[in-house]
Amino acid sequence: MFRINRKTVASAAAALTLAATGVLAGTGSAAADGVYDTCTSGRACIWFAQGVYAGKVWVFEGCGYHTLNDKFKWAEAHGNPFKIFYNNGSTDTVNRWQARSLDGVNVANHVEIYC
Repeated sequence: MFRINRKTVASAAAALTLAATGVLAGTGSAAADGVYDTCTSGRACIWFAQGVYAGKVWVFEGCGYHTLNDKFKWAEAHGNPFKIFYNNGSTDTVNRWQARSLDGVNVANHVEIYC
């Protein structure tokens, strides 16, 4: 007779829960933060100030904490507000549906998107 132990049942239940959560949370293909030519509608975006990516856009996917390490000159919040934190301790806040210039001199180390 085939026997299933509790550990196997718990593992299978956890895997099904993760799979269902991923399907329900997604509205299409999964996407990650990344560098693009334009800001995607409905996303938080910041424009690089200099270097190889000057003029390109960092598009954030999802709420919460996002790590950065570069200089940025412009931001747009297409929905949720966010705050940019710089290495020197200063911050810039971008309110809902706002576009604004940023501190393009200091290096940004992370962004928090509030949902």
